Amino acid sequence: MKRIIGITICTLALTACGGGNKKQAMIDACVKDGGNSRANCTCIANTAEDMLDSAVFAKLAEATANGQGMRDLMNQLTPAQEPQFMSFTQAVGGKCSGTR
Repeated sequence: MKRIIGITICTLALTACGGGNKKQAMIDACVKDGGNSRANCTCIANTAEDMLDSAVFAKLAEATANGQGMRDLMNQLTPAQEPQFMSFTQAVGGKCSGTR
């Protein structure tokens, strides 16, 4: 689960704002920094894009691009945003863990 969360952060940071370039940058960072397959990183980025609102997605993308950890990202989320992000991390673990 820790690996999925780390992958999630790497992937999501690049996906922020829903922009294709940021999403691709997130996928690339996930593959490079997380040592994960492109399919897995793409799954994470797509899930983030589908589940997170634009503000949370942007924060995730920025955190990933800046190499921030989960604690740093969580400190940036409002109390109202935290449940959304936690739901995403739980969903991505089940949805993307089998993609290689």
